[in-house]
Amino acid sequence: MKRTSMPLIIALAVIWLIGCGNSSTGSTATSLPAPRTAAAQTQKSVLLDVLSVAGKPQAQVDALLGTPSSSKSVNPSGTNCPCPEITYQDDGIEIIYIDGVANWITINDTADLRFDKESLSRLGLPVAEPSYSSRETMRWDHLSGIRQIEFFPEGDGLFYVFIKTAIN
Repeated sequence: MKRTSMPLIIALAVIWLIGCGNSSTGSTATSLPAPRTAAAQTQKSVLLDVLSVAGKPQAQVDALLGTPSSSKSVNPSGTNCPCPEITYQDDGIEIIYIDGVANWITINDTADLRFDKESLSRLGLPVAEPSYSSRETMRWDHLSGIRQIEFFPEGDGLFYVFIKTAIN
């Protein structure tokens, strides 16, 4: 019994070795997927693509952000208003439409945004040094055609983000 099982074991071992080999390289190692880099692991999706909303009419913004949560008429100082203030995504985003386009944008639902310049990427904007920075605010002037972007902190995160387009 030992004599007949030994050739069988050898034959199985040879078949196994041949099956594990890679004929194009002669290697018996299997390739594994490349490990994810730290940057890929921490990369997060865009919270709001500001450039796709800023300066756009309400119908176009509605198509991007969904059905408004609420609306009211407001009179911001220094503007030619009354103007509609429309909120989206359970009041997470407020937009004041001045002269018929999205002009003043407030992001209240800042999710996991941090009080640092890297959070600009979560708004679809390039990361850049702020024009002004203190413990109370971080501001960028004239970034990617946007007149002003301002972060207001709460702990390490953000309480809200305020954006004025190039219009007013």
